[in-house]
Amino acid sequence: MNNVKLARQVAEKIRTKFREQVQRDPQGQLKLFVRGSEVRKTYELETVEMVGVEPPEGKGLKPIAFSNFVELVAMSLKRYKPYDYGHLYINYEATDNGNDFRMSIRAEKETHYN
Repeated sequence: MNNVKLARQVAEKIRTKFREQVQRDPQGQLKLFVRGSEVRKTYELETVEMVGVEPPEGKGLKPIAFSNFVELVAMSLKRYKPYDYGHLYINYEATDNGNDFRMSIRAEKETHYN
C-alpha cells in the first residue's frame, strides 16, 4: 500500500475545491478526511473576523506558486508512510509577493476502540 492514489486525489481537491482560497488568502489551512486511503470529505473553513483585529495583509499564491504548492503537497504525501484513516491538515503561508510559500502537512490518525 502507498499513497500514490491519495496524493493524486488530494492534488485534484486542492485544484478544484481550494484554489480560490489559496490564491486569495495569504495564509490558511486545508482540511480533508481520508478513509480507505481515499479522500472522502473536504472542509471549508471560514475565518470570523474579530473586532479590532486586523486580517492578514497580502494576497494568496500566484498561479505558478499555486502549481508548485499542489505538486509539493502531492510529492510529500507520496513519500509519507501509507495513510489509511483520519484527517489531513495542509497549512500554507504565502510570501508577501505571492511567488513563494511555506507549508506543512499534519496527519491526524483516528483509532477506534470497542
